[in-house]
Amino acid sequence: MLADVSYGMDPDFRQGLIDLGLPYVLGVTSQARVWRTQAETPPSTGYRDAGRTGAQTWRTAAHYPVSVRALAMELPAHMLQTINWREGNGNLRSSRFGVARVQYADNYACWTRLQPLQWLLLKWPVGEPEPVRYWLSTLPEDTSISELVAAAHYHWRTDRDHEELRQDFGLDHYSGRGWRGFHHHATLCTASYGFRLGERLASERDLASRRLSMYPEPGA
Repeated sequence: MLADVSYGMDPDFRQGLIDLGLPYVLGVTSQARVWRTQAETPPSTGYRDAGRTGAQTWRTAAHYPVSVRALAMELPAHMLQTINWREGNGNLRSSRFGVARVQYADNYACWTRLQPLQWLLLKWPVGEPEPVRYWLSTLPEDTSISELVAAAHYHWRTDRDHEELRQDFGLDHYSGRGWRGFHHHATLCTASYGFRLGERLASERDLASRRLSMYPEPGA
């Protein structure tokens, strides 16, 4: 699941994805708070919300989370790596990134629900005084920084889908006022777009098969 800051900073949205077992890469602001390491998290209250994962913990003077910006500013220079990725138009991009394993701390005054360990990914271009973007991700622990960067920048796919839906299938042409009418309109637009994508993929597979058939199998 990919989402921008408006969703990434919503604790209920994040918790819902965790409860559903859906891995995510979510944008967060520089003020998102995390525990630096699992050892720094405060003791559990022993209380759990019904239907939710993660025990609640008390914040104290000795156990208080930090902003992702503060954590980023503590990273030594050798922890930053130059990573390349490609945008939707195929152009190669490059910037510096850093990662850390953290636990997200909900922004409640006294207590917080302890989240599972996850990735903090930060983008810190050369010449900038501090990182310009941050993400939290529940992708597996063995995920490489290159894979995290690629996933964080995959929003171009969604942007392109949305643009094609608007330009080619009239998603934004609905003029009614009722939910049912809009629901039908959006459903038909999406179904039409899905059909075209299926035809496009089938055509690409057929082209690949024809190209392979041009070359005889070894020993033939």
